[in-house]
Amino acid sequence: MLDFQPITVIEKIAMLFLVLLCGLYAARRGFFNEKTPRALSLFLVNVTQPALIVASFDMEYSEEKLSTGLFIVAASVVIHAAAIVLARLFFYKTRDADQNRVYRYALIFCNCSFLGFPVLDAIFGKGVGVFYGTFYCIVFNVLNFTYGIHLLRRGRGEKPKWYRAILNPGVLSTLIGVVLYLLRLRLSDLPGEGFDVVGRVLFSTLSMVGDLTFPLSMVIVGALIASMRPKELFLRPSLYLFCLVKNLGMPLLTLGGCLLLGIRGEIGLLCVTMSAVPTAASCAIFAETYHSDSAHAARLVGLSTLVSVVTLPCMVLLANAALC
Repeated sequence: MLDFQPITVIEKIAMLFLVLLCGLYAARRGFFNEKTPRALSLFLVNVTQPALIVASFDMEYSEEKLSTGLFIVAASVVIHAAAIVLARLFFYKTRDADQNRVYRYALIFCNCSFLGFPVLDAIFGKGVGVFYGTFYCIVFNVLNFTYGIHLLRRGRGEKPKWYRAILNPGVLSTLIGVVLYLLRLRLSDLPGEGFDVVGRVLFSTLSMVGDLTFPLSMVIVGALIASMRPKELFLRPSLYLFCLVKNLGMPLLTLGGCLLLGIRGEIGLLCVTMSAVPTAASCAIFAETYHSDSAHAARLVGLSTLVSVVTLPCMVLLANAALC
């Protein structure tokens, strides 16, 4: 097994849940308005998360880590492709076309950076978890800004701007990080008098801004949940069915695939962990942006996140026992 304490993962998820409650409290008290979650999301996606990604590549070069990262990209392609097929099978027809699109998006795209990164940090150690998770999220970012937008816009005669598949903050920051890593340039340890000081300042700034990603993401989700009435969130059987498929079905399917294909250790554990995280907060944000059923999307994000407080650590412990 990997050298990590299961209680560390549980503690990390508990901490994130408490931060979520802080966001919920702030929204309920009126500290936020209806535009705040979207504004904070834009700040996170365009500033804090890219800073976190670039900082995560500031480590000693290792061909083994790089080859592991590339294998994770391939595994991410397979997992997302399987999710697309499952989403089509489970939600091919519903009474409401907008809800159909939202359900499918919500099943395919998980909160792999918002919630996945801090959990991976708890498993693999600070920096290393984000380093591996970033490779997984390359596929997420490309698909999110192409197929994801296409899915929510479908039937409206609009086409997504395909250049966003590359020209988005997640992919661009990853490319910057990979280039620095391949060139063996560490901002925290640049050679040359004067450059070392500048590098340390840049790295410290990126790390400090990037560390905002974890709490900020949960504040955003808490604010989204606060906009819902408890009846809308907890008294809809279809939401629980979705969570059963998303929070348990997907990670169990991934675990089975890893066992079948002989994928063990770090890669297998990462794949199951990323499959077990709840629906991406971008589901609600994109649904609002592209005029789909944003209220239902927010409900899916909210309940999936709440359920993951129990299901995510269970799936991580199961995967660790089975694969490591």
